Amino acid sequence: MSAQMNNLSEEAQSLARVPLFKRLEPHELEHLAEEVDQVNYKAGETIFNEHDRGDALYILEEGNVRIWVYDEDVKEVTLAELKPGDFFGELAVLDRGERSSSATAVTDIHLHRLSSDDFQKFLIDHPDAAIDVICEIAQRMRQTNLLVSQRASRNINVEMEAKSTIGQRIADKVASFGGSWTFIIIYLSFLIAWMALNTFVLVRYGRGADGAQFDPYPYILLNLMLSMT
Repeated sequence: MSAQMNNLSEEAQSLARVPLFKRLEPHELEHLAEEVDQVNYKAGETIFNEHDRGDALYILEEGNVRIWVYDEDVKEVTLAELKPGDFFGELAVLDRGERSSSATAVTDIHLHRLSSDDFQKFLIDHPDAAIDVICEIAQRMRQTNLLVSQRASRNINVEMEAKSTIGQRIADKVASFGGSWTFIIIYLSFLIAWMALNTFVLVRYGRGADGAQFDPYPYILLNLMLSMT
């Protein structure tokens, strides 16, 4: 088999390194190489845009590609960054619909371009490859669902904060500080200082029989203040 691979054309050898075509025989690789177009893009160039008609599958030979969409705030959200050996554009090719995302070259890239008709014929002739495509689609759907759920959670928090009044925001800040370790340490330090001041310091250094205590034991004033908080 290795000797046969060495006798393949340069295009067929390039396709043989793509995981999607790993089960093909040498003569099948040669036939596929005749159907595949070789295309190149410079870094930053758009391969296709969301809502474009899906007319071809792309297999990345060299470079990196970013798959992305616009969110509701018209900001770009990266769905995936592809490396050599990855393929993309399969959804629109399978259902002959619009592109569900945009693809942009991150670096200078070299692609194999397989038309919609040739790709569907390839899947019919090679069911094992069809299973690989389905598995890849399922994995990407999982990644997309995870990304969407994370962004939805963040967006809800941002939206709630935007709708809050000034009073609600202040109350949230106070509540957040009241449950922090910083507040607990300050609170305990204040209690200890209050009791030490009235039990030891002012008794010893103050004037009069009971010193200068302003809240002697059992610290009635302190208890009153604590009951008000």
